[in-house]
Amino acid sequence: MKNSSMNTAVKPAKVFDFPLKYHLAGWLIFLLYEKSAYLFIIHDFSKISGYLAYDAVNVFLVYSNIYIIRWGVKRTARPAFTVPLLMFAELSAYVLLSILAGVLLLYLLGAEISNAVTSVSVVRTAWRGVYFLLLSTGYWLATRTVDQQREIQATRNAFLQSRLSPHLLFNTLNYVYDCVYGVSAEAAKAVMLLSNVMRFSLSKVSAEGKIKLVDEVEQVQHLINLHQLRVNNRLNIDTHFGIDDNEAEIIPLVILSLVENVFNHGNFSEPGKKAFIGISLKDGRFEFRSVNHKKEFDRAGFGTGISNNKSRLESYYSKKFSLSLVDTPITYEVKLTIDLRP
Repeated sequence: MKNSSMNTAVKPAKVFDFPLKYHLAGWLIFLLYEKSAYLFIIHDFSKISGYLAYDAVNVFLVYSNIYIIRWGVKRTARPAFTVPLLMFAELSAYVLLSILAGVLLLYLLGAEISNAVTSVSVVRTAWRGVYFLLLSTGYWLATRTVDQQREIQATRNAFLQSRLSPHLLFNTLNYVYDCVYGVSAEAAKAVMLLSNVMRFSLSKVSAEGKIKLVDEVEQVQHLINLHQLRVNNRLNIDTHFGIDDNEAEIIPLVILSLVENVFNHGNFSEPGKKAFIGISLKDGRFEFRSVNHKKEFDRAGFGTGISNNKSRLESYYSKKFSLSLVDTPITYEVKLTIDLRP
């Protein structure tokens, strides 16, 4: 069975987190402050207009650095190495552009340019570049913190909504149970079994992300009983459950999903086509085994369910488990073993 995947487009790195008018206002305040301080110290207004070329380079450095940091963090494999290297390249380009702007300005004003570039001016320009790099990096950190807070809030809201929706569903199931109990006790029992299985799927897990094995086995029994009610107890299925440790834990829903696959793909309608589900735990060794005859036109098979379970098992148990599927022309057989010992 082929697995399809959806490619999610990567959004381009953004620069303006806030409306442009706020950026313009911020720069206006900064320039007024800086030029006022210049006037207070130098007392020469005639040279202020000449610094506009430098200001343009400063603005360019700030926004290019914000873009480069975001691009480097999201798109490169080693941002801790790549981003500082790019920032150094930015600083070098900034010093060069600032010096060229200064020379061009002196040339346009007809002033002497032979001593325009000195070691002092280069150091002063580099220091000012570092200042704007730190300013833009601080802006990136602040906006990143705001974005993270928004994501946390959105996740919290989604979590609360996910808790509320099942709560409403369970209330509805309880209402359905009360309505049908007087009409059909079997139908009411089916509603209650369904409610128990769904409630279990949303139950809390331990700090290690696990639940008690006996609790999951109990839900497997509920699921089997639910399917038996669906066909008036005509399911041709044998089960064997044996757990020697009621405190043993396992990651949730793995067994339940494998059992559900048996009912989704198994043929129980014809005589002689009996299914088997076995679950055992002995001395810390867990084993699940299921065998069922295929439906006549079942093409989907166990592929996706087995693949999803295997991914979860690998992340939790690494090399302490074995999951196999024997696919013959007429039957499916699934076997899962896990070493649950600490």
